[in-house]
Amino acid sequence: MKIVYYLKNLKNLPQGVVDFIKRKSKKLEKIEEKEGEGILEIELRKDKETKEKSGIYKVKVIFDTPKRTANIIWGFGKNFYQAINDAFKKLYRSLRR
Repeated sequence: MKIVYYLKNLKNLPQGVVDFIKRKSKKLEKIEEKEGEGILEIELRKDKETKEKSGIYKVKVIFDTPKRTANIIWGFGKNFYQAINDAFKKLYRSLRR
């Protein structure tokens, strides 16, 4: 499976976050084996709020395979891990349907 990262409003991505994304995408490899190949695009961004001086991380996950239509899911959280976890939970739920 090919994983593509897009960073918006972020300079670099910590290695721990990359490892976390790889662990979360292991379940998608089972689907990929059945359908041939798959592309997982992940867009990470941080929206800054000036009133609270804390940002919200947004993650957009696009999972596309040749036999299925592309699944586009948004996840939100106070840090990278919460946002990625939220997005992957929603993605797994949508794939089960």
